[in-house]
Amino acid sequence: MRNLIVLLLFFSFFSSATVYRWVDENGKVHYSDEPKEGTNAEQVQLKPNSSIQLSPPPSAADTATTETPAQPVEYKIAIVSPENQATIRENNGNFSVQVEVEPKLDSSLKMALSLNGNTYSVPQRTNLFRLVNIDRGEHKLSVRIIDQNGKVLASSQETTVYLHRASMLGGG
Repeated sequence: MRNLIVLLLFFSFFSSATVYRWVDENGKVHYSDEPKEGTNAEQVQLKPNSSIQLSPPPSAADTATTETPAQPVEYKIAIVSPENQATIRENNGNFSVQVEVEPKLDSSLKMALSLNGNTYSVPQRTNLFRLVNIDRGEHKLSVRIIDQNGKVLASSQETTVYLHRASMLGGG
């Protein structure tokens, strides 16, 4: 097989040259541009189109230009509960934040809740955040969708809530 490939490559480069073929004492076929003395070398008649066109496999750069790049998903995220400007009356300071995301999050993405501009908890995949022992007063909430590298892909509108807790002093 290797001899055949060499022969075909040889023919493609030197198609105008004279080629001789002979069989040695072991039955092996040989080709040369000169007849070997002491053998029954015969001239081979080459056909005009006896060349093979080999092309390398496409490189990664070639395939990258032919494929259409995937369009980035445009996520929409919103805090649905509590509503903006809501007053929460909870003496222990605990409340939940529920968000809606469209389309459904890819498995590699998470959501991070911010409370007053600071990340509140570890990013998570669920759309319900539980806040615990939050001080009374005005608080600003927002949620971000982040990828595994921490890149922000989408952010919610900021929601303002007012948390009321009974005062230890009895003044409300």
